Amino acid sequence: MSIELGGVLLFVKDFEKMTAFYRDIVGLPGLPTQYPGEYQSFDTGSAKLSLHKLPDPYAAETVIEDPPIPRDQVPAKFIFRVSDVQAQMERFQAQGVTTRKISRFDDFVLCDVVDPEGNVFQLSNR
Repeated sequence: MSIELGGVLLFVKDFEKMTAFYRDIVGLPGLPTQYPGEYQSFDTGSAKLSLHKLPDPYAAETVIEDPPIPRDQVPAKFIFRVSDVQAQMERFQAQGVTTRKISRFDDFVLCDVVDPEGNVFQLSNR
């Protein structure tokens, strides 16, 4: 028996803004959905990244600052592999996306990025 990660699901307050971010800024192709405006998956090449609109009662209780406060205390982070971390970081910065400094460990390079709701993900060359 084998196990494989099929995807990551993020519950989001501003579904339209987050969908636009991952589609237009990150550049992930959207997959067909039966629930437009509530659920959207993206093809990352290795697994799906899915966004699910928070139900209204939970969304009303969820505060997203502008700019968002990075959710550094969340014990999970998803990672996007890219061939050139520096170039991708600079592309994000040019579009107003919050990025952190690049860390280098010999040939291993990584950089954290903050999405519009404060979720922190990582760019990595591995």
